[in-house]
Amino acid sequence: QVVDAMVATTVGIAGVIKEVDGTILPAAAVILYRNDQPIANAVSDENGNYALAVPGFGDYDLVASKKGFRDEIQSISVTVPTTQLLDFTGDHGLIPNAPNRAYVLACVNLWQLDDPSLQLSTSRLLDVISASKYPSR
Repeated sequence: QVVDAMVATTVGIAGVIKEVDGTILPAAAVILYRNDQPIANAVSDENGNYALAVPGFGDYDLVASKKGFRDEIQSISVTVPTTQLLDFTGDHGLIPNAPNRAYVLACVNLWQLDDPSLQLSTSRLLDVISASKYPSR
């Protein structure tokens, strides 16, 4: 029990939240779930950074959301007593509910990049196009 308490104070998840086009997203909410139950939350700062304390080792889901954007979900397995990085950028960046044509074209440019750290996958580009044609309400 004492070991669990020590681990709980040293385990965390941190990262940055951006749109798929690379724009920083301040004031985006991040909710940590374990077994479909919310257990922690945070809000990104003016640079898009967030940090969460994690109650211990295990598998978690993180949901990033912001009004006007589609939610993005990522899973992480926490197995070491450190802060692990989990960014919502690139293919895991948030997509606006109704991106305009210029936004879609900017994402096409990212899809064509040679730099894999910035490049969008074909499926993510199709998500952006779909969001422009079928906006969420």
